[in-house]
Amino acid sequence: MKYINYFLLFLSTIISIFLFFVSANQIELVPNKNEGYKGEQIMLIEKSNDIRFVKNIAETSVEKYDVLYNQLSDFAAKMNTWIILLFILQLAMGVLFFLQFRKNKIKNLKSIQD
Repeated sequence: MKYINYFLLFLSTIISIFLFFVSANQIELVPNKNEGYKGEQIMLIEKSNDIRFVKNIAETSVEKYDVLYNQLSDFAAKMNTWIILLFILQLAMGVLFFLQFRKNKIKNLKSIQD
């Protein structure tokens, strides 16, 4: 049982670290600005004299970012759920790990006192 606890604690730690690094790029503390794409869109709008063309560019950009945002938020929600579950598992394994050492320490003290 002791080795199973060690293995589960090790496995949950590795999986938690992996999921943290996989989902860390989904956390957007500073908005990512693509200056090249933005400059290209501004240039297209400046060259165009047609309102419909500008409206079409704006609509497609909004739709594209909306789809991308929805996909990323779904992925991040799934990852956050797994990270929370693994954190709870890791906490439980840590408690079991600590209790295992406490049992061994108490047994050793009793054997020394006898």
